[in-house]
Amino acid sequence: MNVFVGFLVSAALAMILAVAIVKYSRNALYDLLVELCGNAARARYWALFTGLFLTLCTLYGVLVSLPNNDPKLGSDFPGLSAALSSFRAGVLGLLLALGFIAFVMVIGIHRHENQLEQATQRRRSTPLAGD
Repeated sequence: MNVFVGFLVSAALAMILAVAIVKYSRNALYDLLVELCGNAARARYWALFTGLFLTLCTLYGVLVSLPNNDPKLGSDFPGLSAALSSFRAGVLGLLLALGFIAFVMVIGIHRHENQLEQATQRRRSTPLAGD
């Protein structure tokens, strides 16, 4: 088995494990997220987000683990190092984008919840017309 086949086998096994974990934990995570998020639409989004993040983190970890300085890999597959390098950078970009989206969503949800709470407090403190 050469280095490339070994890398493909390990990458496939890691990704299969990540997908299996996402599928196995999906229902329990969804139930927990419905309770935490308050509704099913938010829970579905965050469950999907969590699954994507878990699989992309696994993929990035596999890509980072590839030995770039192996001379046999460079001689047997000359363009592979450049291709994997750019693919690794693309996956990192996706992870950063997802992280930024999560940050913006959490801030937006927090602001929305505060606005709802303030509106509810205003309705409670407003005197009724007959008082």
